[in-house]
Amino acid sequence: MKNGWPTITDKTLLLGFGFVLFLAVIPPGAGGYPVDMDKLPHQGRNSYGCLVCHLNPAGGELTSFGGDYMINDFHYDASIKQKDSDGDGFSNESDLTARPASHPGDPASHPFQPPGRLAWAGTLAAVLVLLAGGFSLVIRNSKPHP
Repeated sequence: MKNGWPTITDKTLLLGFGFVLFLAVIPPGAGGYPVDMDKLPHQGRNSYGCLVCHLNPAGGELTSFGGDYMINDFHYDASIKQKDSDGDGFSNESDLTARPASHPGDPASHPFQPPGRLAWAGTLAAVLVLLAGGFSLVIRNSKPHP
């Protein structure tokens, strides 16, 4: 201190300059929870987190859904909801609202679909045919009691 005022040393100046440079090179939004995820169903808080849009949880390269979402200016509207970014046959909306979670940027990930009524009806018909066939065999092979 000189005359009650702190003196600026080379070390202080270098640290201050380094901090300003550090702030200048950090991309906006880096290191924080992306605000744009709040626009997604469940606020993007499914089991994939940042990986819904990025290939790496730290950010950087985008998934097919992340690219489409960015091209759509981070608006989650009808056009992005209806689109099938990963080409798996399910819309982004189906992927994002699925329980358990399905990834809208991974073609190997699909929403769980329980068997439809036709599948259940086919299974029931097969069981009935087997039971009826077995019952007819029992009747044919039975002998009358003397």
